[in-house]
Amino acid sequence: MDVSTILLYSKRSIILPETLQNVQISVPGPPQYFGCSFVSENEVRLKWLPPAYPNGKIQSYVVSYWRATETRASAIDAQVR
Repeated sequence: MDVSTILLYSKRSIILPETLQNVQISVPGPPQYFGCSFVSENEVRLKWLPPAYPNGKIQSYVVSYWRATETRASAIDAQVR
């Protein structure tokens, strides 16, 4: 796998009533101690710890990846719980 970038971010499910649409929601901080190790040509192993400042319960992470010869627009996103 010729991967140039792996993007990892946390995601929370939030439903707001229409009257609160203009309220800003605080997002979680970045994951800590992120590590990536090569396993094979088609596989990598990712490890991380939750953010120091989660700003609530983290329900999932989204890992995005794409080939070095492609753009972010071609990324594949995988939700990780």
